[in-house]
Amino acid sequence: MLSRIKPTKGTSWGLVQAVLFLLGRKGVFLDVVPITVKKIAEDFKAVMEALTEELDGLDLKLVMVFADREFAVNEVIKYLLVLGVEFVIAKSKMYEKYLGQLEGVDVRYGVRYTGFLLVKHDSGAYLVLLRKDGNDEDVVGFLVWREVDVYDAVVLAEMYRERWGVENAFLGGV
Repeated sequence: MLSRIKPTKGTSWGLVQAVLFLLGRKGVFLDVVPITVKKIAEDFKAVMEALTEELDGLDLKLVMVFADREFAVNEVIKYLLVLGVEFVIAKSKMYEKYLGQLEGVDVRYGVRYTGFLLVKHDSGAYLVLLRKDGNDEDVVGFLVWREVDVYDAVVLAEMYRERWGVENAFLGGV
């Protein structure tokens, strides 16, 4: 299903794991769909179409996508919104203009979060910013499919962080 990627970490690793899961369930070869940086939105859409088609055939449903910052492009986000899939996509540091607007909070869940902001993004998604431990240099930014409050944002941030544990669990087995 995927080719010409380096399936060693992040979203690419997660997509490869989905392919391996489906291969194990079906016992057949799936389509080869390349993902390249030049055509990331088009390639992502092709991968998602192939993946959802395979999942439909197994009576499974894709409910949430976690993706790295290279997938934080309007075309990918709009596609996921139309698809109706929940998502958390890491956002690069292009959110500095909002740092002075973070609302003070004090929420502990794994780590301590002391700032929160939710902003409607141009793509139709929402940009979430969370400041860790009162450190303006340690801000997490990500895009989500709907409006969230600070507690939902913290849970999503921790889910995104914990997904690395799932991906790393497969490193020794493939």
